[in-house]
Amino acid sequence: MAIDYVLLGVIQGLVEWLPVSSEAVVSLVAVYVAGLGPEAALRTSIYLHLGTTAAAALYFRSEVVEAVLAAPELLSVGAWRKGRVGFLAVATVITGVVGGAVYAIGFDALSSSQNLLTLVTGLALVLTGFLDLYGSSGGRQVPGWRDSILVGALQGLAALPGISRSGSTVFGLLMRDFSAPRAFRLSFLASIPAVLGANLGLQLIEGLPDVPVASASAGLATSFVVGYGSISVLLDAAERFPMYMVAFVLGLLALLPLLL
Repeated sequence: MAIDYVLLGVIQGLVEWLPVSSEAVVSLVAVYVAGLGPEAALRTSIYLHLGTTAAAALYFRSEVVEAVLAAPELLSVGAWRKGRVGFLAVATVITGVVGGAVYAIGFDALSSSQNLLTLVTGLALVLTGFLDLYGSSGGRQVPGWRDSILVGALQGLAALPGISRSGSTVFGLLMRDFSAPRAFRLSFLASIPAVLGANLGLQLIEGLPDVPVASASAGLATSFVVGYGSISVLLDAAERFPMYMVAFVLGLLALLPLLL
């Protein structure tokens, strides 16, 4: 039903900005509430990322336009080693390599068993909580090529459901001595080309999710509207409150069906 996909879109729009896995949360709700199979739930959650990616692109539109206009700078070797454009380019390439390998190796196994999906999701969310708990912040502002490789690799690993893309990349940037606001901003900017590339690649290989057009459109539009409306509020909350507590709670809730 379309109302189920509206609910999934609301959850995607809200959870995407938190350092927990929106893919995992949406997948679990899709399985236990919307009644989708594990594979359909995973693919639908990935598809709904397009809505929040569009919201992020609109919210950070000045940075996106600046990066596009500065793209010719990539012809200079120095631009690849330092600066925002090189950071996004290198991180996206690394994300594609690592994420493609993770998807090819792990996706079929995770999609084949609802219990396995739930177990991996719960444990990975708890792991994300520990990563956030032991994070730190500093004063760096300009990313280098090591930061690009790190963020790209962490984004690629987030192809596994339950591993938070934003949580792991923000943690990595904090460990690289970036301030929390800068880490969040770089993380969300890096997600735009990564999510677009992941969806394009998945659709070329697998095709669109087997979902009615009206339902898919409703979910996508909802994730965009809710995502754009909540991004500033949730970014501020992510800086003020201990988000590792959210990861712990969601991880335990994910494991609850197995315990029962």
